[in-house]
Amino acid sequence: MVTIPVGPAAHDAWYALPEEVRAEARRLGEADQGHPDPAVAAVVVGWLRYEQPWPWWRNLMLIAGTSLFLGMALALIAVGGTVQTHGLANLLWAGPILGGAALVIAAGRWTARKGVPAWAEVPNILSFLSSPQAGPTGDEEPSRSRPRYLTLLAMAVGSVAVAAFIFRRSGLPLHTQLDRPKGWLNLFGVAGSLVLVGFWRRLRVPQAAELRRADIMPAGISFDGNPPVAWADVEDIGLVGPSAATPHVKGGVHCRLRDGTLVALPLRGEGAPPENLILAAAAHLA
Repeated sequence: MVTIPVGPAAHDAWYALPEEVRAEARRLGEADQGHPDPAVAAVVVGWLRYEQPWPWWRNLMLIAGTSLFLGMALALIAVGGTVQTHGLANLLWAGPILGGAALVIAAGRWTARKGVPAWAEVPNILSFLSSPQAGPTGDEEPSRSRPRYLTLLAMAVGSVAVAAFIFRRSGLPLHTQLDRPKGWLNLFGVAGSLVLVGFWRRLRVPQAAELRRADIMPAGISFDGNPPVAWADVEDIGLVGPSAATPHVKGGVHCRLRDGTLVALPLRGEGAPPENLILAAAAHLA
């Protein structure tokens, strides 16, 4: 049986391939083609899905940049008064904000170079499914990387620490006149604005349109935890994805029902992976 590796096993399987095979997979991927060997195509799909751990220097850049940018911004908001600096003295408050923003942007633009383009996932899934030995993909293995919430926690602590330091010593680097009541109003205003933006984003898109999960059940396919759609009501399941000409098009799974309804799911949504949906549909609809 041929299966798609998951987690760190996908990383190991990719580098276990000979260099010439990896080079061929890259070349075919650039041409919107899957590898003709279903076993190699399965490894390519697993490699593209594998989320590599963040390097330590990227975490450090995010922590330092966020602490400087948000910390200085929070301090200026909390001061509530006016900043009375001129000329080069403006660098005392503008420098940390601009430098922190530059660090965050640089860290955000980092992406692990995998060699194979992202749009090669769909053609390699199709090549993998062409094998009569294709089997369902297993569950994700536990990651060996550190939890990213530790980085987020460090960013939050650093931001508050920088804000507190600048606020307490604002008379020296910022030459400000404090207005504490206005500063508290500023902080509450910013927090309230963020809450309102969060509610607006949730209400902007109807929840019924956010199909994120498909689960395979004996009776059929369950979408987003709803009662399953019977296999007899499923007409076809197919894949759509980006290409070299349209690399920014999102990939997805299209499930067409016999009543004409088209159910669209993201290519990497929650629940069963697309190849498992297609294999299960083929087995039940044969």
